[in-house]
Amino acid sequence: MLASTLGRGPLRMGSRALRRLAPAMASRTLSSATLDAAPAAAPTETPAKFAKEMTPWEKLTTTIIDDQMDIKAMQNAQRAVETLEAACPIDQDDAFISWLRDTFADKDATLDKVAFEARIDDVIAKLQSLQDEACGGEPKLFDHNRLSNEKLASSVLGMHYLYTKVKCQDIKRYFAQLDKDNDGIVASADVHALLELYALGTPAKWLERHFAVLDSNQDGALSEAEMQQLYLNICGVHKSFLNDLLDHHTTHMTKAHTKQRQKALSEYEWTFKLTEKLRCMYHFAGIPKDVQIAQPPPVIPPRDSIDWALLQESQAAELPEFDRMLSHYMAAIHDARREFYVQTDATRVTRIQSGAFLVFVTVTDVLISLM
Repeated sequence: MLASTLGRGPLRMGSRALRRLAPAMASRTLSSATLDAAPAAAPTETPAKFAKEMTPWEKLTTTIIDDQMDIKAMQNAQRAVETLEAACPIDQDDAFISWLRDTFADKDATLDKVAFEARIDDVIAKLQSLQDEACGGEPKLFDHNRLSNEKLASSVLGMHYLYTKVKCQDIKRYFAQLDKDNDGIVASADVHALLELYALGTPAKWLERHFAVLDSNQDGALSEAEMQQLYLNICGVHKSFLNDLLDHHTTHMTKAHTKQRQKALSEYEWTFKLTEKLRCMYHFAGIPKDVQIAQPPPVIPPRDSIDWALLQESQAAELPEFDRMLSHYMAAIHDARREFYVQTDATRVTRIQSGAFLVFVTVTDVLISLM
């Protein structure tokens, strides 16, 4: 059933089953223009009312169709996220980069906390306007229809701005960390360099820059708590981006999707063992492998901090994966939803088989009794 039809093309609306469902489905897809043009005297029928009027067969077929639309929209969003990751960063001559350079033209200027937050708000507003312009004013980027190359390109550009906007929303909290001299002001040039890195830099460069931001005493090293904050904050930005993308720019997303998404992300991080890897990396960085596994176990003195060079050395195998963390999170969400539908489909099949067997037994019993 659903599991066997996930890979099919767009739904054909001429089939007998869909013609029976046309009134109910039409009530779900009325555009605002259609509603405005409708006569005031004609009440709008709600999906709940149609659901009550549906026969069990109509409810079953409608649910299967909704499931297909849901998973196809999720697949389109996943394809766009993978394209975004491969296309990072945006072009040097992008409109946002030009605007940013004009806004921060005064390299000697300084910003206090109020001015800093106001400037970040201006940046966020500019990114929102560029995102709306790139998407052609369409709030929903992904539905069940297959993306054309033009739609994919415009969606990815809009996602670039959304991704940068989420990063800027996060850095708004970092005024105290940027104020290294504790004099209540930060250099405008430093803020400009950080924002430009958000738009043009890779996640690895972003990690390196945030390493310096969280270095509170400017000794070139981070404590274990700062190291945890470094990774978890960047991963939090990735999750915030995907939540925004799926909640506000993808159709067929409901509260149930949001609840399941958070669970899928938590399970992925537990499986990936992010916090455990950070703890082990922090304590065992720079220690040879043979010393780590020696018997009896050696006494390793506690580490107070870790510098960037040692971090790169100990995480040489992990840092390339960090560049693909966005697609890893999206794949975890997609796989969890697909597994849910496979299980739901199996339950449907079991119920139909049980019902068919019950009918068979009943009819057989009646026929035998009449013989």
